[in-house]
Amino acid sequence: MSEDRCEKLREFLEAKIEQLEQELQLYQQLLDLVSECGRGVAARGPSASGKEFRSRSGKVVARLSMTRDTFRLVFLKPVPSAHPYIKYVRTSLQNLADSYEGLEYSIEESDGKTQAILVTGVTKDNADDVKAILEFVATKIASLMD
Repeated sequence: MSEDRCEKLREFLEAKIEQLEQELQLYQQLLDLVSECGRGVAARGPSASGKEFRSRSGKVVARLSMTRDTFRLVFLKPVPSAHPYIKYVRTSLQNLADSYEGLEYSIEESDGKTQAILVTGVTKDNADDVKAILEFVATKIASLMD
């Protein structure tokens, strides 16, 4: 195999490993969230709150669920990742993550479409900012749907 091909293969494999590590991190966070929800209901009663965002025709487009330190926005119909509001949420959450230690976010994508946004490490100091960003994006995207 030529040196150029080996280098391209190495770069491809490194990128694939990075992608899989990000996906694994998302699944670990989701598993933690599911475990926390189960413990929260058993120990303290309902611990999560949520909100639905509907299109003009009344269809549920997105759901925002919030627990003590985690916010999750799920799009029932995936949104193209190149959509301006998805770019906005990405930039806004990155700015918040840069400002608040421990705040992390991940965006679940498949086939170039965003399916969910998970924000962990939410504290009292940044919860209002995180909620405002996610609600703004969900409201705007819902208003654009049928």
